[in-house]
Amino acid sequence: MEKITIDEQNKRRIQKYLRQLVTIYDYENDIALLEEKGQLTEELARKVFTEIMNDAYRTRTMLEPKEGSEFKEEIEEAFSKYDKIPKPDQFEQYGFYDGAYNNMELYEIYSNMQIAFELRELDNKYYGCRDLRNIANTAINSIEGIEKYKINVTPDVKEELQRIQEELRTLLSEEKTDIKGIQERIELYNGHATNIWNDYLTGVDDIENSQYRWVIHNLTKGELEGDFRNKYMSTSLMTNNAMGRYGSSDYGLIIKPKHIVCASYKDTYTLNTRDDEENLFNIKPPLMLPQEIEDICIKQTIEENGEMLNYETTPIYSELVVDEYDIEGVYYISYGEQELAKDYEKAKKVADERGLPLIERDISKYRAEHGLEPMTEKSKQNLCRNVLWKCCVGDKELEQIYMQFSREFIDQHFQEFYEQFMQIKENPEFSKEDILRAFADVARGDMDFGKISQNIDAMYLSEEQKETIQDIKEYGLTDIEDMETLKQRLEKSISEGIFYSADQQNPEKKKKFESIKRAIPQYEELKNVYLQLRQEGLEDELYKDIDLKNISYSELLEKATKILDEEAKKGEIKPDITDETVIVTKDEESIVQSSEEAIAKKQEAVDSSGARINEFGEIIRENNTEERVIQDLNISVDMPQNTVTSKQLQQPQQTQKIQTTNMWKNRFQNWYSAIDRVSQTVKDKFVKMKSDIIKAISEKLKERTNHRQINTQEQDTNER
Repeated sequence: MEKITIDEQNKRRIQKYLRQLVTIYDYENDIALLEEKGQLTEELARKVFTEIMNDAYRTRTMLEPKEGSEFKEEIEEAFSKYDKIPKPDQFEQYGFYDGAYNNMELYEIYSNMQIAFELRELDNKYYGCRDLRNIANTAINSIEGIEKYKINVTPDVKEELQRIQEELRTLLSEEKTDIKGIQERIELYNGHATNIWNDYLTGVDDIENSQYRWVIHNLTKGELEGDFRNKYMSTSLMTNNAMGRYGSSDYGLIIKPKHIVCASYKDTYTLNTRDDEENLFNIKPPLMLPQEIEDICIKQTIEENGEMLNYETTPIYSELVVDEYDIEGVYYISYGEQELAKDYEKAKKVADERGLPLIERDISKYRAEHGLEPMTEKSKQNLCRNVLWKCCVGDKELEQIYMQFSREFIDQHFQEFYEQFMQIKENPEFSKEDILRAFADVARGDMDFGKISQNIDAMYLSEEQKETIQDIKEYGLTDIEDMETLKQRLEKSISEGIFYSADQQNPEKKKKFESIKRAIPQYEELKNVYLQLRQEGLEDELYKDIDLKNISYSELLEKATKILDEEAKKGEIKPDITDETVIVTKDEESIVQSSEEAIAKKQEAVDSSGARINEFGEIIRENNTEERVIQDLNISVDMPQNTVTSKQLQQPQQTQKIQTTNMWKNRFQNWYSAIDRVSQTVKDKFVKMKSDIIKAISEKLKERTNHRQINTQEQDTNER
C-alpha cells in the first residue's frame, strides 16, 4: 500500500473534511495512520480527492466575485489552476468524478487535492469577509440605536461605543478587509451589547407584571429529554409586544443567557453544533440590541399580518445563539384557558421533571392591552378546537366523531364559545371548571358532540344544577328546528305554568312550577302578554322573522310587548282579561267536540224524565237548587243567611236566586261532560277554577241580598 507523509496544514484540512463526510466506511486504519503519523495512503487520498473535487466543481460554478473585489485576481488565479486539472469525459454530462482518477499517481492526486482545498478556502474567505463587513455595519447601526431607544448606559460606556463605531467606519472604508481589526472591535462591542441584554431581560418571578422580556427556547419533540444541544442553543426574544417563536409548539424553556454568540431579528441559520475552529475567521452573525430586535419584529408582524401579536399568515421570530446559559423556567402560550391550553400537559411534564416553575403567557391579554380584539378569527377557532379535543380525548367514541365532525362544530360554535369565554375571563379567579361548564352549554344539544355536555355535567354539576339543565331542556328554547316546534314549546310552557301555579298547596305541582320558572325566569310577564296576544288574535305576529338558532324568552317577551304597544297606539286593543282558560290545546278542542255529541245523546235520555236542555246544552231539572248544585260540585261555600221579614219580598228573591243558581249549575254540568274526558291532573285545574267562580258568585249574591235587605228596611221605616 503506497503512502506519503504530508505537512501539518494539509493534515488539518483532510481531518476537517473527513468530519464533514457522512458516508466514509472501511477507512478506519487509513484514518488512524493519518492521525498518528501524518501519513496519507493512496486509498484514502483517492476517496478524499473524489469528494473534494465534487465540492470544488460547485464552488467553481457559483463563485462570481464582483468587479473591483479585493479577491478578484486571487480567485481568477485559483480558477486557472483548477481548470488545468484533467477532467473525465463524462464530467460535463454527469458532474462527478467517481472512478475517473484510477490512473493518476498518488503525488498528482495529492497536488490536485491541494488546489481544490485552496479554492474552497478562498470561497470561504470571499464570503466571510463580505459577512464580516455586514456585521460591522450592523454594529454601527446598533450603537446608533442606543440614542434612538433611549437605552440607559453610563457616560463611559457611551463614549467607548461611539469610539468603536468610528473605528469600524474607518476600517470599512479601506479597500482591503482588515479581518483582525474588525473582529477585535466587534468583540468589544459585543461585550457592551451583552450587558445591555442582561439589563433588559426580566426574571421569571415577575409574573404579576404584564411587561416581561424573556429569552426562550421553543421545545421540539426530540428535545424533551437529555441535553438540548451539544454546545450552542438557538433561542428567541419573547416579550409582551412580540411573541413570535420558531416552530409549531407553544411551550418551551425560559433561558438566562450568560454569553450570547449572536442576536438578530431573523433566523441567522447559524450552525448550532459547530466548533469555533471550523470557522476560518471565527466570523459570527451580529449581536443586535434587544430593543432593536423587538421593534423590527413588531413592524414586520404588522406588515405581514396586519396587526401586532398576529402570526396567522407569517410567523415572525428572532434568533439568539447562546453557548452559556441557565434554564430558569418553562412557559406555555395560551389564550388564557390555563390548563386547557394546547401544550399545557407537555409543558407541565417538562417543568415537573426538572423542578422548574411553569408560567402561562396569555397572548389575548397582551393583544387587548394594545387595543386589539383579544383573539383573531383563527385564534377563536383554535381555542374552540383545543377545548373540544380536550373534551374528546380518552373517549374512543368522541375521538372518532372529532375526526369526522370537529370542523363543522367549530365553524358553528366558535364565536358563541369565544363570547362566553371572554365573559368568564372578566373574573380573575375563573377556573378550568368554569370554562368546561361554559363549553358544556355550547355543546348541549349538538347532534354530534352532545355527549360532551353530559360528561361535563357528571363531573361538575350539583343535583340542583342538573335539575335546572333538565328544566331548560324541557321548557327552554333549545333544539328548536322549525316554527311549529317553537309554537308547541311556548304553548306547553305557558299552559303547564298556569296549571301548576293554580295549586301551590300541592308539593308536586309547586315543584313543577318552580322548574318552569327556573327555565323561564320572566314567566309571569311572558304569560300575561302571551295571553293578551291570543285574546287579540295577534299570536302569529309573534312568530314572524324569528331566528330559530338564536331565540330566547327575553326576545319573545320584548317582541310581544312591542306588538301590544303598537296595537294600543292604534286603539285596537280590547280590554285586558285574566281568564287563563283562553289557551285551548288540540286535546281540549277534541274534548269540547266530544261533549257536544254527549249533549245530543243526553237529550234523548232526559226527554222522558220531564227534564230539558237549555240553550247552553245544560240539563234543567225541577229540583235544581243552589244548595244541591254546590253539593253536587262538592265545593264548600258559605251561603248568605237572609233575614228578610217581608214575605212579599222574600218570594221574588228566592225565585231569582234559584234561577241564577240553576243557570250556573247547568253550565258546570256541561263543563263536567268535557272534563270527564281530560286527565285527572287537568281536571284538578278546572275544579279549582270552578271553586273560585262559585265563591265569587256566592259573595256577589250575598252582597246583593244584603243590599236589598237594607233597602227594604229603609222603606218600612219611611212608611211608618
